[in-house]
Parts: sequence; structure tokens; C-alpha cells
Amino acid sequence: MAPSPSHARARTAPASRADLVEVRQGGGQRPLFIADANFGEALALRLIAEQLRIDRPIDLLQMRGGDSHDEPHATIAEMAEALIETMRARQPAGPYAIAGFSVGGIVAYEMACRLRERGDAVDLLALIGVDIFAADRAVFSRLTQASRRLARSLRRLTIRPPRQWAGYAACALRARAKHGMARVGIRMQGAAPTETKRVLPPLYIRRCEDIAAYRPRRYDGTVSLFPSARGAFSAQHPSAALRRAAAAVAVYEPAREDGAAGEQPRIAAIARQIERCLAGLPPSAPPQGSPRSKSRTGDAAGGELKRLFARLAGDEARIAAPSLAIVVAHPDDETIGIGAQLARLDGVLIVHLTNGAPRAMRDARALGFATRAAYAAARRAELERALAAGAAQNAAAIWLDIDDQELAVHMAAAATRLAALFADEGIAMVLTHPFEGGHPDHDAAAFAVRAAASLMARAGGNTPDIGEMAFYHAGVAGMVRQSFPAPGPNDVVLRLDDAAWARKSRMMAEFLTQHGVLAEFGSRIERLRLAPVYNFTAPDRGPLLYDGQEWRLAARDALAELDLAAPAPR
Repeated sequence: MAPSPSHARARTAPASRADLVEVRQGGGQRPLFIADANFGEALALRLIAEQLRIDRPIDLLQMRGGDSHDEPHATIAEMAEALIETMRARQPAGPYAIAGFSVGGIVAYEMACRLRERGDAVDLLALIGVDIFAADRAVFSRLTQASRRLARSLRRLTIRPPRQWAGYAACALRARAKHGMARVGIRMQGAAPTETKRVLPPLYIRRCEDIAAYRPRRYDGTVSLFPSARGAFSAQHPSAALRRAAAAVAVYEPAREDGAAGEQPRIAAIARQIERCLAGLPPSAPPQGSPRSKSRTGDAAGGELKRLFARLAGDEARIAAPSLAIVVAHPDDETIGIGAQLARLDGVLIVHLTNGAPRAMRDARALGFATRAAYAAARRAELERALAAGAAQNAAAIWLDIDDQELAVHMAAAATRLAALFADEGIAMVLTHPFEGGHPDHDAAAFAVRAAASLMARAGGNTPDIGEMAFYHAGVAGMVRQSFPAPGPNDVVLRLDDAAWARKSRMMAEFLTQHGVLAEFGSRIERLRLAPVYNFTAPDRGPLLYDGQEWRLAARDALAELDLAAPAPR
């Protein structure tokens, strides 16, 4: 039986600028030190520590916040040194066992590198849900993509007789030109018209810049990697960058069934895999198929979502939701749409289709960021803190990492990836954006979810029920927020009491980069509904907040690429 957790005792090394919190007492073994970089990791770290069934002390190495008399650390190197100093006060000599979650995982990696360079032994380095941003925009990855596109075009050319080559090349160039013009037109219409900007604190910006620029240094030991969600879909899996730097990388994929019987399935699944690592066991074989996928024969359309809506309208504190995915375009959309309910939805999967960082640097520079990668890192960190502020750290977040404001020109790829994700994760319910003309990325998310369901149906699989959350659309007198364009009698209206509104307000306050946008979403109501049937290529859609013609052409191209409809005349 695991010892009971203890949160009451906290010690601070006199000469350091970090705190050591004894999360769990244990026997005479060496402690497991967990690095917390104050980027929203604390709640998840405590939950994971409490789920571990080990007789071993667990100590949380926590950076001091802005209310401390000490100046907060701005770089990974400074954080690592401060945590090492605190750790040595607790355990003067190695071997050390170190873990870290999210940004804390990067700090833990740097700590291990520095300890090894100084001759100290590190027998465990566990990184949980870590992201390596510096590898996301590698030049070689872009060259590889370009070479694949060229090879694909050459294959299409060579299967035609030579007399058709000139016509095919001219047609391909015209299509590429139209595609590029659509990309520019949609991108220019991406920002909400009421958005205001403010310059962020320089220390915060410097932290994000350092996180985005960090590349793993050479580490001569083994890194144990624990993805926070199975099947992470980001552009660059962290194992790729770590394998180039570390002597060995062992990837422990948390399977949902590892924690399905517990109150917090995602946290429990990660804890079971960490226990395997601590016991010296290799990673278990990844699960084949989806054991959670179930037949829905005989269930009326939307039946599962209707039951979920009824439970949300009730007073249940926790609702098991391992088969629910919330698919949104940007980080913070989940908070606008259903943020007050996230703490109640246990095991929900949140899918962000974009990285929140537009290719145009207008937004990033207005906030003080020098690089787009730093802006993306800031938005990722904001989400982590928001989930912690809303007590929703048992939710799993997956990023497709498409550039903000360009989702419309990647709808086919997004739909294909979502179909694979839904099938793999056994998703039976999806909540997403309505097709309402408010933002091109929002409408592209609505398209991608429905196209993914069509791909699943064509493959003979079960398709999820699709529901929508209210965001914003164009009205007669201007923008209308948190209401559907055509409200219906079956819309579900969730009125937030003081506790729920306070929780949602704390979440919105963590999105520092979106302060001006979120200030406009002050309604104490969250609206949900079953998704209606849409014609995504209809020429007349009513008032829009962006260029609907360019978006419609992109939708036609995506349907043709997915072979879901024959391309109509332009």
C-alpha cells in the first residue's frame, strides 16, 4: 500500500531561489525529484505523484513565483541551476532520480546534463508531456516536404504521355497560383476585428524565447519519455530531437486502459507507465486498435451527446468523458466554448488544430516577441496554466501544429489526421466550432471534423456524434458573441454559477497574449447544440467576418482532394 501523501511540509534551501515541497513521504530510498518551472505544471505533477504506487519519497522542486523577494528566473539554464542547488540540499550526492512535466521536463533535461558534466550520477531522467519547440521549424523538414511535393508531381507527370506534359504543367502552375492567392486572402482575414494588444512583461517574453530556442544538449544516459496523450500529433515528436542528443530514449506510451478504472484515467495511465520505468521494466507494447471503441448500432443520431448534455445541465461534479474530443482551432477556444465544464469532464481529449502563431509576425511583434516559435511556446504555456487554473489538468491536449490563420488551406490534411485520431482513441463524441462565418480557422475546424467523420464512415467504421459550442458571428449591428447564428429550441444553455464563473475567469486570465480578445467574452452562459447539416461550398452564406469566396474555393479543393465530392465548376 502506498504511503499517504503529505502536502504540509515545505523546506527551502537557504541559498537557493527554489522551493522544495515534500509531496509524498517514503522509506529509506532516494527521493524522486520532480521539476516544476511554474508554467502550470504543479497540479498535474501532484496528481501524478499521488497516483504512484511506490514506497519512495517524492519531492517537488518548484520555482518561486513573482511574489517572491527573489527575481524570477528567465532562462532554462538559470532554472536548472536553482533547482540543482535545492536538490543538493536535500540529497548532497547522486545518483539522482529526476522527472519533469511540460516546460519542467526541459528544465529536468538540462539539470541532468549539468549533473553528468560535473561527475554526478543520474539513474533516472523521466520527461512527461515535454515539447521541443526548436525542432518544430527545422529548415530540413521544409526541404523534405518540398522534395516530396516535387516527387509527387513528377510521378503524376510521368504516367501521362509526353504530348500531355505541357498541358499538365500549365494546369498545375495555375492551381498552385490559385492556392497561394487563397492562402494570402484567408490569412489576411484571420484576426478578430475587435482584438487589442498589449506588450507583455519582458521577463515573460524572455522565458518564452528561451524555451522556444532550447535544443537538447548531448546527454550520455537514457531518457525515459512519457507522452501526455497517446498518439501525440504534433509536427515533431519530442523523441526525434531527444534521440539526436541522448544516448538512448525509451518511450513509455500511456494507454487509456491503464487508468480506465480510476477516477482520473489520463493521470493514472501516466502513473502506471512511470511505475514500470521506476521498476526497471521496459516500455510495454503499444495497444493495438482501440479497446474503448464500441458499437453504436441502434443508438439514435446524437444520442450519446444528448445524454452528455443532460448530465452537464445537472449537478454532477465529475463526468467520465474518455470518449469525448473537443476539437478547436486555437488555444483559448476551448475555454471560450466550454471552459467552465472542463474540470467536470474527466479524461476529455482536447485537440488544437493550429499552434496559435500566425506566419505573419504582426501579432507576435505587437506583443513583444521576436520569433514566431516563442509566440507559439507562449500560447502552449498559457494553455497549461489555464487548465491548471480551471482544475482541468486531467484533460489531454494534442496539437496538430498547423500555422494559425492557415487552417483553411490544410483542411484535407487536418480531416485525415482527425479521422485516424478518432478511430485510434475510440472517440464517440466531438464538440467543435459551428460553421458561422466568424473566423476562417473556426469554419475550417467545422469542415475538418465533418470530413473526418465522412472518411470514417467510408472506411466502414463508427462515426462520432458531432456537437457545437457557441463562439461569435456577424450580426446586423456587428459581432454577436457566445450565441449561435440561428438559435433553436434544442440548444443547451449552461448558466454558470459563481464558482463556475470564477473558474472560467481564472482560465481566461492566464491567456496573457489574448487579453484583448477574451475581454469581450464575459457572458455567464455556455451554449451547446447538436451540429446541423452544412453545405460548405454554398455561395450565399449571409454576413461574414472574412472573405468567404476564398474560403469556399479552399473548401472545394479539400473536398476534391479527399474524394468526398466531385470538384464543382469555379
